[in-house]
Amino acid sequence: MAWKDVEYEAAAVSGARIERFLTQVRSSHANGGAILASFAPKHPPDIHHADLQDIPFWERPFRIFLGSPSVRRQLPELHLEETDQLKLKLQFMRVFEMEGSLVHVLVEGGAYSPWPAMSLPQAREVSQGFVEELFGDRYSKVMTAQILGAWSPWFHDVAWDHTFLMDDEEMKRMWILCITDSD
Repeated sequence: MAWKDVEYEAAAVSGARIERFLTQVRSSHANGGAILASFAPKHPPDIHHADLQDIPFWERPFRIFLGSPSVRRQLPELHLEETDQLKLKLQFMRVFEMEGSLVHVLVEGGAYSPWPAMSLPQAREVSQGFVEELFGDRYSKVMTAQILGAWSPWFHDVAWDHTFLMDDEEMKRMWILCITDSD
């Protein structure tokens, strides 16, 4: 099976703590924004049969996800068809490291946010709530990666470009969080 044959369908994204995080990011990144989307493979076993022998094992879920025509269709604002996702440099991290990076995003804010955009204790609370809403206590069951900088035309290619990819294998869901701003 070719990796392009793996199909995904959008999965619902909701929750008060998710909305609190997204509202804060969108407020502080007013010239850019934030995209959060979740997808589930229509046939989860397809991921394990996709032919990506030239890609390291731990990168495969993310490469399959970003390269999927069904994901491209459902996230048109990212212009994924213009991105060579196989050349993206993924920085792998554990969920609690991603949580810390999200704290940094909240404190740093966007181009025209006052500094700090949010107090450190409040940013920790909001970030932790966001991650718990997504994954519960399954921190060890989720693989995360970050793409640093602008990698699609949606980003403004300035200092405030962040992408986090999350593979929740137990729940069979992929997540993507993109944040950008411009001055």
